[in-house]
Amino acid sequence: MRLRPELRDPSTVATVLAFAGMVTGTQGEWNRATALYEEGLALYREVGEPGGILSCLQPLGIIALIQADYQAAAPLLRKACALRARWTIR
Repeated sequence: MRLRPELRDPSTVATVLAFAGMVTGTQGEWNRATALYEEGLALYREVGEPGGILSCLQPLGIIALIQADYQAAAPLLRKACALRARWTIR
């Protein structure tokens, strides 16, 4: 994350954010992980990278499940499943 100010490519920044989200999530820092994944998701959507979008949607849904926020989890996981189905059919 210290390198982030030097990174210029949105896809690279999104990847760093997603990995940081994964690390923070494994430490149980759900709110911080959610913020990192959401920021990465926005960048992946901006550049139109389906694999990256999926790599953020799934953990966001799982974090919502862990926190028993089923109303938030359901649409995130539905979107992830739909994207996975479209992406793998190509």
